[in-house]
Amino acid sequence: MERRYFIFSMLLAATTVREAAGVNANVYQEDIIVEMLRELAKRADHFEKSLPDFIVTETLTQELINKKDKIKQSRVTVSLLTGRQIRTIAKDGRVELRFKEVRQVQTINDKESKSQDFKVTGTQVKGAFSSVLLSHFTSTDQRDYLFELEPDQVLINHRSAYLLNFSSRGDRNNQFYIFDGIRTRSHQKGRAWIDIETMVPLRIEFNEINLPKDIEWMFYAVDYAPVELGGVLHTLPVSAETEIIEKGQKSRAHHHYSNYRKFSTDVTIE
Repeated sequence: MERRYFIFSMLLAATTVREAAGVNANVYQEDIIVEMLRELAKRADHFEKSLPDFIVTETLTQELINKKDKIKQSRVTVSLLTGRQIRTIAKDGRVELRFKEVRQVQTINDKESKSQDFKVTGTQVKGAFSSVLLSHFTSTDQRDYLFELEPDQVLINHRSAYLLNFSSRGDRNNQFYIFDGIRTRSHQKGRAWIDIETMVPLRIEFNEINLPKDIEWMFYAVDYAPVELGGVLHTLPVSAETEIIEKGQKSRAHHHYSNYRKFSTDVTIE
């Protein structure tokens, strides 16, 4: 499988909720959206600052599908994944946060991995634990999008949700992604399902419109759920998926995350 990565790069600027979000709605909907974005910003900002180090089991299914819609290659990789927020102090005194993922591959297609240093390559989602959520809903990134609320509530994963459409703004957009090592300005069109009761995202999905050369389609989605780590609930991904079409050939990846636990001295990866 060819190497395919997707990573957000977030350029930040301080704004208010109303300044941050372009809202296409009537007065009633605008009030809902503004309150929703304010609550999402609180949760996203808190998530970025409070997420503890953790370990999770990741099952990654990767498929390469030809023009006749037949699977040419398939691989299922099960890994122990550690996630850590790396905190550094910038020259101006600001605390900068960077999320780091480290995998220890356990099995490949049900066979034990011969090397603990095996590197997972091919199509996959990078940023499911951090940047997909943060780059859309932190208080400093909402300004890069236009938002529109669907009039009807929907049901997803047995939860009632608002359906919030978003698209990248043309006049002020500071979102970038990295694909095959090339940094490209992002232009997205997508949707977010927001839990009505808790105001946390249940799912974020989007298409990338500004496509690299030879790429015909790029789709990403992350599903979230409350996960307890150290007695505290955090909103974390339970699955992530991507689909990319290049010259009529489709590459697809699905991540499933299970058995989260807080990283500690008695739960470690060798």
